[in-house]
Amino acid sequence: MSNPLLRLPAPRVLLKQVSDSAPWLRNPPGPWLGERWRELDPKPKRPLAALVDHPLGWWSILQAAKGWQRISSGNGGELIDYFALSLACHHASVATFVPTDVDSKIRKKLWQMASTPKQIERLARIAQAHCTWDNRPCSARIIDTPLGLLSGHDGERLSVMVGALPSIEKVGNKQLAEKFSSWINHELQREADIWRHAQAAIANDSSLNNRHTLAQAAFYLSHNAGDVDQGLGYWPKNEAYELARIRWGGLAKRSSAHGQKGDYQHCFHEAATLYRKGLAAEAHRHYPLREMKTLRRHQDFLFPCPPLVRNWGKRLALHSEITDAERVDLILGLLQAIERVPGQRAYQQALKGLVDALPEPDVILRHLPPNQYALLQNSPIAEEMQRSEDSLLCVLGL
Repeated sequence: MSNPLLRLPAPRVLLKQVSDSAPWLRNPPGPWLGERWRELDPKPKRPLAALVDHPLGWWSILQAAKGWQRISSGNGGELIDYFALSLACHHASVATFVPTDVDSKIRKKLWQMASTPKQIERLARIAQAHCTWDNRPCSARIIDTPLGLLSGHDGERLSVMVGALPSIEKVGNKQLAEKFSSWINHELQREADIWRHAQAAIANDSSLNNRHTLAQAAFYLSHNAGDVDQGLGYWPKNEAYELARIRWGGLAKRSSAHGQKGDYQHCFHEAATLYRKGLAAEAHRHYPLREMKTLRRHQDFLFPCPPLVRNWGKRLALHSEITDAERVDLILGLLQAIERVPGQRAYQQALKGLVDALPEPDVILRHLPPNQYALLQNSPIAEEMQRSEDSLLCVLGL
């Protein structure tokens, strides 16, 4: 039987998917780390696993893998490099409009392909390093808190670490399994502490900014709890894993909120309760926006965390990388997206920001078909566009 690694998408395919979704990543992501990107090897080479120990290790991996066309033998070295590449592609694209589909590979398949304890250890080292990668160059879905950054990338990391545990325990490496379990508990506790801090901030000052931060925290904690569940979904169905399932599973589900008030389970339950009041409608995959390739042109166009996204629309109205003809297409695309994703409110907010910020609105709006222009003037869409940000948060329970 041929090596199963040979049947996975070729490295060139993964790299093209990232390039198609985020072509701007070809350039060094200096603005996020100042001059620290210059610490990277200007011409990195394989093995890719040697590049992971840097906040921009994922970017170095993408650069170093450019000449890697296909899997040749499927040996242990290629397995390790393919895992590093898959993690880098996932990290780079998961917050873009068209993520690379490697979820099952980095959570289970590649771990199961490892045939020796040594290979598992090498995969584990890469997985641990990827938890320190900087995601600011490739995501706009981040909030900066006194307790560190919080984003959906944290959930992606959790899902990898959770999904890897059965393979680590299968080879009998209890010390490594304990390291992974400790990291998972620490990360969940950190996110719970961020939730408590956001709640405390509102108690002292119920400003729009603090309420929005709490809404975003609810969004991320609920998303990340779902990623933990996805990681658990790759586990064997036996009693050996039951205690961990009880502790980590169903954190966002009302029926599973069995923790005490001081436990992180309780915080995730509180966050999910708020999330279900209105934010859940925003947890779609932006399929309508994927059709608008203009939005893939620049990192400035990455979609931020809902619900308050008027500044994103304003950016589209003023950005030098977008032509007036493309702005017409973006308005039409957002109108269509609103119809295709019922219940969400962020696209109306984005459309409001875009239309209001147009320097010469008549030049743009006169190119809209009459029936589409009418939607901006008198329709449920127009009414939602006029909703204030404060009113929107009130609707969402804040």
